[in-house]
Amino acid sequence: MGTISRGIFPDGEGDSLGRTNYFGVAGFSGYIDQPSYDFFRGVFYNRSQTDFRDIADGSSNTLLFGEAMGGSLPPTNGSGSYAWIGAGTMGMGYGLDEESEWCQFSSHHPGIVQFCLADGSVRQISITIDDDTFRFYSGAIADGQTVQIP
Repeated sequence: MGTISRGIFPDGEGDSLGRTNYFGVAGFSGYIDQPSYDFFRGVFYNRSQTDFRDIADGSSNTLLFGEAMGGSLPPTNGSGSYAWIGAGTMGMGYGLDEESEWCQFSSHHPGIVQFCLADGSVRQISITIDDDTFRFYSGAIADGQTVQIP
């Protein structure tokens, strides 16, 4: 899976690219060859080949995919979005926020973001979730922390 690729398409330009609002969860920051962060890797990261058995923290405790709306990034003031072919994974290091940035999981649902867990279930996660619980534990596949996703 690739890294985040976002574009700003004014006046409907880019519609032919096919847009997506979903990213694979990379954990805190994916796999970046930094042991202190790589420990919190998720199911998807650059060139990952994660097998179901690698999800040692349990499939019902591990985030798999999440919503991402694109946000805006000054000075463009345009609405950002992701082309499905360019969207790959997103790290959780920037947390969740009502005013979504281009690098955060986000949604248009008030106060929540929807995620699919590795067991196939879907959960709403409040944007007020404890930062450490979200950033580190809920997306990591084998950190030894079996966090019950609220």
